Amino acid sequence: MKGISLKGIHQSIGFKLMIIIIVGIIGCVAALGYSSYSIAGNIIRDEVSSATEGTIMQTGNKIDTLLATYENVAQMLTLDPVIRNSLENFVQPSLASVEKKRIQETVEQRLRNYINAADHILSIRLIPKTYEKADIFGDKSIEFDDQNKAVFEEVLANKGNPVWVSSSAKGFTRFNSEMTFTMTRLLINGANRDAEFFIVIDVQIAALEEALSNVTVGEGGDKLIIDESGQVVYSTNQELIETSVQNELNVTSRAEQSAEEANETTSGTYFTSISGTERLVAFAESQRSNWYVISHAKASSLTENTSKILNLTNILMIVSVFIAIGIGFLLLQMIAKPITNMKKSMERGKEGDLTVRIAVKRKDEIGQLAHSFNDMMDQMTNLIRQTNDSTAQVMHTANEVSNASKQTATAAQEINQAMESIAQGSSSLATEAEAGNERSNQMSNILDKVVDENIHLGTSAQEVHQVSQQGIQQMKALIDHTTSTESMMTSISGRVGELKDSTTSIRQILDLLNNMTKQTNILSLNASIEASRAGSAGKGFMVVADEIRKLAEQSKQNIEIVGEITEKIQNEVDETVKVMDEALPKFVQQKSSVQETDKIFNRVQHQMDDFILQLEKITEFINDLNKSQKVMSETMSNVSAFSEESSATTQQVASLSSTQEQMSEGLVRLADDLEHLSQSLQKALSNFKV
Repeated sequence: MKGISLKGIHQSIGFKLMIIIIVGIIGCVAALGYSSYSIAGNIIRDEVSSATEGTIMQTGNKIDTLLATYENVAQMLTLDPVIRNSLENFVQPSLASVEKKRIQETVEQRLRNYINAADHILSIRLIPKTYEKADIFGDKSIEFDDQNKAVFEEVLANKGNPVWVSSSAKGFTRFNSEMTFTMTRLLINGANRDAEFFIVIDVQIAALEEALSNVTVGEGGDKLIIDESGQVVYSTNQELIETSVQNELNVTSRAEQSAEEANETTSGTYFTSISGTERLVAFAESQRSNWYVISHAKASSLTENTSKILNLTNILMIVSVFIAIGIGFLLLQMIAKPITNMKKSMERGKEGDLTVRIAVKRKDEIGQLAHSFNDMMDQMTNLIRQTNDSTAQVMHTANEVSNASKQTATAAQEINQAMESIAQGSSSLATEAEAGNERSNQMSNILDKVVDENIHLGTSAQEVHQVSQQGIQQMKALIDHTTSTESMMTSISGRVGELKDSTTSIRQILDLLNNMTKQTNILSLNASIEASRAGSAGKGFMVVADEIRKLAEQSKQNIEIVGEITEKIQNEVDETVKVMDEALPKFVQQKSSVQETDKIFNRVQHQMDDFILQLEKITEFINDLNKSQKVMSETMSNVSAFSEESSATTQQVASLSSTQEQMSEGLVRLADDLEHLSQSLQKALSNFKV
């Protein structure tokens, strides 16, 4: 392998192809050889299974023929007239002992004749249904246990059909000298049921051995007969007789399955594991005894001749290894060497030498690969040159982007600062608007209180107006009384002298009325002045109203006193007529004073009417002012809300401006990175030789 380095050869494609070819050839040879070995083995197993099944079926038929021989002996016993007549006479109650003994000897002689006529019959017994040993014909050595009685019950149930009993060391009677198997049936006598006896025929086990002598089994095999419970009736290994092999062979279930599939009692073969060894088991069911004739042998002994195929396969595998190695070395020369040269050229290209080229002399896939490599290097050379030009342009563009990004970042920073100032102003405006809204609400509450006080003042003015009307009515009544007194003075002028004291009292009352009139005049003037003062007039007017009410009450009390004095004067009118003549001018003067007081009351009432009208106008003005105040409060609320929204919007804009500033700074960094990358790329491209 000249020109090929052994270092790292396991990574070579030629070495890998050689391994693949070796593995492929060996795999094909092995698959073909082992599949041939397996198919041949299966064919042999199938053929041997079929042949074994045929043999075991013939053996089963032979066993049925053997058993039929002994069943025929029993049938002849049943039909033998000497035996039937002897048994009928034997069961007679009046039969003498001597005669019984003679009959027993006659019947037993006939039984010995039948024993001698058939092969391998050890003994024949006729056993009464009463199980009396004295009445047994033949060997009287027998033990009637539960197992035997169960067999006799089965014989009675079969109504004359034979029942076969498996082999045992001392036979069915438990007293035989050698191993036997037994056939029992009932000797039926329709004329005399008491003359019915059980026929018991013990057959030597050698009869089965002769019947199975033509059956050959392989190494480690066995041939045996088992009953339907799996107990061994016969086996070449005498130790297995009377043991159960149902668990190992499981023949009965296999036979039932075959019978269900074929709709009849049948035979068959199958492979199973016995004591860890795979064995071929063949079985055939006896039609007369429900016994199974079985043979089994090691499955490995069936395919011993196929080992030649296995040996040939191994030889071919060894030869194919050498052939594959030779092909592999040829591939290494044809593929690995040019690929190694191409690898070296690629390593030079990896180091930056783009001038490297591969000399091409072949036209196969390797040559096409070399052409492609040369074309690729040409394309890479052009690409590097274009990349150098593009890198210079990118560096120039990166410088321009960097400058523009820095200017954008500066402008964004200034916008951010301006938006922060606007946001602060909007926040202050919102705060002032909220404070103005609170003050407007306070002013609205004060105006509500003023409206309530004004309403209360109007109520008090109405009460004063009513009191004034009552005073006018009283003054009218006083004028009427004075007029009456004046008319009466003409008739009581003679008593005027005596009424001087009363007149003096009247004068005092009139003085009081004059004082009250003066005070009322002063209070009315003060009320007018107070009413003209819109803001503070309410409380002051309440005081004036109270004073007017008190003076009215005093006037009423004084008028009552005047009434009492007048009544006293009336009582003495006759005596004071003369005196009244002198007092008449004074009454005239009093009348004038009362009339003047009435006029004053009328003027006060008119002024109170005007005051009430002015008060209603003031109330209406205050209501308009309150409405305007509410509108102003709503406006201030709207201004406050708008200021808050404007502040939030300004803060968002400020945040966006800050984000824009950050993005601009990031763009500056990206532009710087782009410039650095361009420089790095240009530096890397300088390593390539074009």
